[in-house]
Amino acid sequence: MEKYNRVGIKQLIKKYPEIGELLLNEYNIDCMVCKGNCDLKNVVEEENLSLKDEMILINQINKIIENSPEQ
Repeated sequence: MEKYNRVGIKQLIKKYPEIGELLLNEYNIDCMVCKGNCDLKNVVEEENLSLKDEMILINQINKIIENSPEQ
């Protein structure tokens, strides 16, 4: 996921819509209605998730990207 840390979250969600669904449904983070364009790294760090939840989220995002036909 490190190569995506500095990619805008909206760009990632456009390429991998499952990431947007994950953020909204499991973490109540709705990046698509936000007016900003945070990098993925900022979203993970700034949402006040516990370290454990951050690690889980990162692993979930990695699986989405790795299992995508886009990859």
